[in-house]
Amino acid sequence: MGAVNGALVAYVGIAPFIVTLGMLSFALRPRARAHQGLAHHRCPRFLPAHRPGLLLGLPIPVWIAAAIAVLAHLALSTTAFGRRTYAIGGNEQATFLSGIDVKRIKFVLYLIPAGCASVAGIILVARFNSAQADTGKGWELDAIAAAVIGGTSLAGGSGSVLGVLIGACIMGVIKNGLVLMRVSSYWQTAIIGIIIVLAAVLDRAKRRA
Repeated sequence: MGAVNGALVAYVGIAPFIVTLGMLSFALRPRARAHQGLAHHRCPRFLPAHRPGLLLGLPIPVWIAAAIAVLAHLALSTTAFGRRTYAIGGNEQATFLSGIDVKRIKFVLYLIPAGCASVAGIILVARFNSAQADTGKGWELDAIAAAVIGGTSLAGGSGSVLGVLIGACIMGVIKNGLVLMRVSSYWQTAIIGIIIVLAAVLDRAKRRA
């Protein structure tokens, strides 16, 4: 799915928002209908045996996330691929005129998050020993909020892995606080949306300054 998204955006030229939104609907609806909205318990036998546990006092998914974060940080800060990624976000046309293969890099950038999502899906299945079509529905809003709060510019060209991790922690604290305050789940979604808008406004003001 990441390859399809990347090909449509990079080589066909369709707007990323349209492509990813369409793929989200395509991926969710057929699976939900196939299982009639019920959880799927016929999981591979090897998954329960490797169900996430503890390592040095921390859950294994935390170590996996840390490893991915370190690799992403090194890739963005120490490699030509990372510098070109920031350049594309800052000014795609100028990057193209500099002789950089923008389409290939954009294609790869859609493969990477697809792989990370696959890893997250495997961890969830191993943890609960079941799978449901709508698992993770609405998490894309949390991901956007974590990135924006962490200093990633919606206009592109700036941001860091450490900032995203901090933003994710802040989002976790906010959501946990809303649950403890017994705030309705509908209002929780609205509050997250407001946070994204405010963060975007602050980012715009910072860029103007």
